[in-house]
Amino acid sequence: MSREWKDTLLMPQTEFEMRANLVEKQTKFRKFWQENNIYEKSLEQNKDNTPFIVHDGPPYANGSLHVGHALNKILKDIIIRNKAMNGFKVPFIYGWDTHGLPIENKMLESLKMSKDDLDPVELRKKAAEYALSQVEVQAKQFDEMNLFANLNNRYITLNKEFEVGQLELLKKMLLEGHVYKGLKPVYWSPSSQSALAEAEVEYQDHVSPQVIVSFKVTKGNSVVAEGDNLLIMTTTPWTLIANSGVAVHKDFNYDLVEANGKKYVVASELLESVSQLAKWESFNVLKTFQGKELVGLEYQRPIKRDLVGKVILGHHVTVDAGTGLVHMAPLFGEDDYLIGKENDLDMIMHVDGNGNFTEEAGEYAGKFYADANKDIGMYLDGLGELLSIKFLKHSYPHDWRTHKPVIYRGVPQWF
Repeated sequence: MSREWKDTLLMPQTEFEMRANLVEKQTKFRKFWQENNIYEKSLEQNKDNTPFIVHDGPPYANGSLHVGHALNKILKDIIIRNKAMNGFKVPFIYGWDTHGLPIENKMLESLKMSKDDLDPVELRKKAAEYALSQVEVQAKQFDEMNLFANLNNRYITLNKEFEVGQLELLKKMLLEGHVYKGLKPVYWSPSSQSALAEAEVEYQDHVSPQVIVSFKVTKGNSVVAEGDNLLIMTTTPWTLIANSGVAVHKDFNYDLVEANGKKYVVASELLESVSQLAKWESFNVLKTFQGKELVGLEYQRPIKRDLVGKVILGHHVTVDAGTGLVHMAPLFGEDDYLIGKENDLDMIMHVDGNGNFTEEAGEYAGKFYADANKDIGMYLDGLGELLSIKFLKHSYPHDWRTHKPVIYRGVPQWF
């Protein structure tokens, strides 16, 4: 008797189709969830239970969704579904950030215009219209992701009700003394006249002047005398106008060295490299001491010479390069700012939004910051305080839109 081999096998039986047809089924599944109000039923079922709030840190309404949006929403969706299935009330509310430069830039790009083509009021009006149109574009795309939420329940930051709520909260914070205005250094692009987030910065090769400069001590102590000199290295000579301190590391060894008839303080580990850059034919180490013994020294500032700076401790000081003594301009660097605040250093801002020097820069007022490097170098060289200059090619932050260099610059902010 003949038999089919397949009849001898115990094969599983299923009603599943051979092909997934996910493109078709995605629409079918979404329709089922929406028509049956699955999300709303979950809220109703868990309405008396412990709430679990996932705040939708809102995306910018400035273009179609990308993989970053997908990652953000899918991770939140996993958490929302998990908590809902475990009995929590999870009222997730979509949000959109409809303010800010990224939206203005995208709007101008879509219209092939620049900000100078529109007056500020018209620019904001067009940016608002663009943002609201993009909210609808993104909402439709989020809807296709089958997220466990109600897209019709949303907040948009330019809605008057939302703005009024923000103002009420700000008023409460102001009256309770939680808010103050100050300067804080951030990435600043003179070419686009705007602050930049870390993600808006790209690194390109750039040539900077690397200089070694001496600062004359005006108040000495037991290890360093008045008239001796502190050596610093910087690739931003234009920030020397804002110098108000020199940072050292408390545990590093430093040498007092005599060379060319003058005495200089430099980190012991960097003495050899500094002597080569300064082209010292010979030098003599007079004494060695730890950085903490330098704290409290005062010196004549390199540009604002009627003022004194002070030596402080800095956690960011290294002996990888430089001199082991770090020039501090508190409004032109993140570490400088934090350490400067701790040590009450002067906060000098001499650069405007275009990158030009203000009246605070004295005789250099009006110059573009990078163009002033040569003038400052020549001035210090004339005083015999420029010990070395060379041009260094290195990776440097640039504005991702204009592809031009950015700087750290203190800008007014609310805290």
